[in-house]
This record gives sequence, C-alpha cells and structure tokens, in this order.
Amino acid sequence: MEIRIEPLAENFTLVTLLGKLDLMGSQAIDTRLGATANRGDHVVVDLEGVTFLASMGIRSLVMAAKAAQLKGRRLIVIKASADVEQVLLASGLDSLIPMVASVEAAMALCQS
Repeated sequence: MEIRIEPLAENFTLVTLLGKLDLMGSQAIDTRLGATANRGDHVVVDLEGVTFLASMGIRSLVMAAKAAQLKGRRLIVIKASADVEQVLLASGLDSLIPMVASVEAAMALCQS
C-alpha cells in the first residue's frame, strides 16, 4: 500500500491510496493517515488506486474520520472503484464518511 499526501487548498489535504487496503496495507498507512486527520484539515481520500478493501482498511478510514471530526473537519472518500464502493456501502460506512466523485465535490460538501 502506498500513501501520498498533498495540500489541496487552505484547510484541505488530499490523501491518495494505492494498492490493497488489507491488514498489511492499513498498517502501512495508519500513522500517516491519522496524523493527517489530526492536523485539522478536511481530508479528501482518493481510493481510485485501491484494488481491494478489507475490514482493517475500513477501520483505518473510520479512525481517521473520527480524528478529523474531533477537529471539526470531515474525511470524504472520492473515486472509489465499483468493487471498493460496494464494500463501503455494504459495511454502512457511507453513513459516517461521505462518498463523492471528485475533489471539487468533496470541497463543496465541506463548505456547505
């Protein structure tokens, strides 16, 4: 699992994940994703490059979303593949973490 973190705009950070978000993948990203969520920015997580999502990956996203929420910010998922989106929906994660199609939609959602 590869993680790329880059600033988008004031109060927004883009996190791009690539690979399998399973036990090993979540261990590889947890520290950096958590630190990003704790910084106080809205976190936009691009899942386009995630090929597999397991329960530990869902846990990583939930923990980061809760950390962002404690700072008064949001974590939003974008560009999930059909398979990954299906796992997110089946787990009910969409009730905690919004899922949208683009960075622009994520930013607009946070500003509304």
